[in-house]
Amino acid sequence: MSRQSYRIDLAGLTALQEALATAPRIAAEELVATTWEAELYLERELKERAPVGATNLLRGSIAARRPAVTGARVVGEVGTAVAHAVPVELGSKPHRPPVAPILDWVQARLGLSGVEGRSAAFAIAGAIARRGTEGQFVFRDVWAEREPAVRRLFGAMLTRIGRRIAAEGAR
Repeated sequence: MSRQSYRIDLAGLTALQEALATAPRIAAEELVATTWEAELYLERELKERAPVGATNLLRGSIAARRPAVTGARVVGEVGTAVAHAVPVELGSKPHRPPVAPILDWVQARLGLSGVEGRSAAFAIAGAIARRGTEGQFVFRDVWAEREPAVRRLFGAMLTRIGRRIAAEGAR
């Protein structure tokens, strides 16, 4: 499955670099905690906006992963492992989709079953075969809208680091 990522690079922040040099333990603790807070915030926002579909599988699969620390890097990740996430996000070219998942969607979202449901599912599959699907761009749009709030979280982190260094000393 392809991977899409968005990034905040804090390496250029002089205050963070100084804090990492002066009080590496405090700076690292705050950086990891803030990364986790940002991930949980984005997870919530993504789950609220993700399409429901027939099973709620995509929405339910969106999860934050604990920040990974490698050397001076802290990496946060929010994503999903479901196979249909990429075509939902980016759309798809015309293709012949399996009818069974579409039938599930028709029953759950349109309330149609039996011959009527199968007929609608085959019509939708035919439309996808001719035109493909439009992307929902949930991850892209949530990031575009919420990046300023995430940046504010990291700005507040710098203030906390400064206060902790003043209170606890450089450690």
